[in-house]
Order: sequence, then structure tokens, then C-alpha cells
Amino acid sequence: MEFDKDLAARQEARDLSRQAEQAQRLLAEFPQEKLDRIVEAMARAFSAAAVELAELAVAETGFGNAEDKVTKNRFASETVLGRIRDMKCVGVLNESPKEKLWEIGVPVGVIAAIVPSTNPTSTVCDKAMMALKSGNACVLRGGKEAFRSANAIVAAMQKGLKKVGMEATLVQLVQDTSRESANELMHLNDYVDVLIPRGGAGLINTCVRTATVNVIATGTGGRMRTFGLAPTAR
Repeated sequence: MEFDKDLAARQEARDLSRQAEQAQRLLAEFPQEKLDRIVEAMARAFSAAAVELAELAVAETGFGNAEDKVTKNRFASETVLGRIRDMKCVGVLNESPKEKLWEIGVPVGVIAAIVPSTNPTSTVCDKAMMALKSGNACVLRGGKEAFRSANAIVAAMQKGLKKVGMEATLVQLVQDTSRESANELMHLNDYVDVLIPRGGAGLINTCVRTATVNVIATGTGGRMRTFGLAPTAR
């Protein structure tokens, strides 16, 4: 019996996104204080492994140097954590009783992110922390050049999740690195609410052009562009 790798890649992306969607239902009920404790645990787990992860990323991909990547890893965990610690993302954000206006923050659901091989560890940390800070689950898909690095960082963050009693399925990495798994994430409207592609212009333009899920994409110089952002009907 012939094994169809393309179908297996698509099924893995679908299965992980489905698991994330189920795990996020519980997360959506949490107040900001509890979400903050989860993010803090993940950030600390990542920071503790910052040196090891930097060395692995350089050895595996050949990009950059370990010293600079340690700095990036510390920034993505410690500095970013400090910046967002007091930021409120869910619940009542602002209220103006006089005008009868209330600004309410709600999670979008499941955020999928395509991670570049140039920064496989700090980018994963950044995306996962931002997702869970706002009550969302995260599904990541990396490249083959940084396969071990991406798995190592996700394992570190899942370790942090388990320390506070949370499911590892809140932050997952697609093991397949082919175009099929990336393409599947672009079209999983039943489970993925937002896709954030990071990488070259070709990848980003493909996502913007062909994805049926909502896309937040980086433009030239890191400028952010959003496409089709609206609640996903399920």
C-alpha cells in the first residue's frame, strides 16, 4: 500500500489545529490574571533554555551566531514579558459610562504561524506568548532547516505550560515541513482563525493571495498588513 505523504501532511495540520481549537475553548474562559500566569511560566521556561536553544539554532541552520541569538532569545522572553505584563487583552479594556461605551477584548481562537528558519526560536516564543496572552491557542509550522530547533523551543514552552497545569496542545508544532502542511493551514477555516506568515516575500505573498483564513502579514520593513479579519463562522 502506497503511503501518500501529501495527504499525511494535510491531515497532521488539520489534527493539530483541531486539538488546538478544543484546548482553546477552556482558555477562552480564563481571566487576564490566569492567562498572565500561563505566559509567565512559558517565558521563564524559554529563558532558562535560551543559551542551549541559541547554540542549537546556529549549529542547525548556519544563520547568525550564538551570542546574538542568546540576546534575541532573552529579549523575546524576558524583555517582551516585562513589556506586556500589565497589558490587558481580555475582558473590559476601557469603559466610558457617560457615553455608554465599553471596549471588550475577546480571543479570536486559534492562531497559526509559519516560522522562518532564520529565527526559529525567538519567533516561536514571541508568537506563542502573544497568542496565549490574549487567550488564543497557537499552531506553528517551521522549515526543515530548523526542524530540531523549532521542536526544542516548543518542548520548552510546553514544559512551562505543564508546570501550571495546562494542556500542551495550546502550543503545538506541525512536524511536516512540506508545502502541503503550510497550504493546509491557509485553508483550515473550521479551526484556524488567524494565520501569521513570517519569512520571505514569496511565502507571505502566497498566503495573502491564496489563504481563505484571516491573515496578518508583515510587509516591507516589518510593516503589518491585515487581510479579511472578521470573526470566523463555525
